Amino acid sequence: MTIYSVHDPEFIPYGRVITGLEDAVSEILPALAQVPLPEGTGYVPTEPLLQDLPAADVMRDHCFGGMPVELGWCCGHNRSLNCLEYHRDSEFNLNHLHSDVHRHVTGRL
Repeated sequence: MTIYSVHDPEFIPYGRVITGLEDAVSEILPALAQVPLPEGTGYVPTEPLLQDLPAADVMRDHCFGGMPVELGWCCGHNRSLNCLEYHRDSEFNLNHLHSDVHRHVTGRL
C-alpha cells in the first residue's frame, strides 16, 4: 500500500488543501485549546465556542460559499483507526497537532 501526501497529485480525487485562512486559523486554535481534553476521545458536532467566533463566518464563506455550517471538534487520545465516516455533504478538517494529542475542528453543511 502506498500512502500519499495530501499535496500529491494522487490525492486530488479525495479533497484539497485550502489555503489563505491563516487569520481564521489563528483565531480558532486558541478557542480550540479551551475544549476539554477527554481521557479517550470526544466529539461535539456543534460547539458554541467555535460557532460564535468571527472566524466561523470566514470559514463558512471561504469553504462553503456562505451556506450555513456547523463548527465542532474531535479530540483526545487515540492510537488506532477502528472506524471510518461517510458524509453525503462537504466537510473540512482543520488539524492541529499538539504533542501526542490530535485536535481538529470539523465543519460541515
